[in-house]
Amino acid sequence: MRASLRYYLGRAKELRARETIRRVLNYVVKDRIRMRQSELRAEKLAVGSGVVEAATKTLAAARIKRSGMRWHIKSGQTIPGFRTLQKSGFLASA
Repeated sequence: MRASLRYYLGRAKELRARETIRRVLNYVVKDRIRMRQSELRAEKLAVGSGVVEAATKTLAAARIKRSGMRWHIKSGQTIPGFRTLQKSGFLASA
């Protein structure tokens, strides 16, 4: 990826394009330790946020839409936030 970005950086004619490529290249170089997609795929783990978002949506809907439950928008959004803080251990450390 870095080689490709350097290639396009050398070929970019417009200043704005060069700045954008340079910014992306700096990000990739600086944060490469967090970009382990190939390792995760080799371990048969999901890469990307789609799987996590779908699971979260399904779980939240299952908890909020139980039989007989009625929620206002404000309280319906507050409960999952509180549950997240509780499960993360953040409230225990406060």
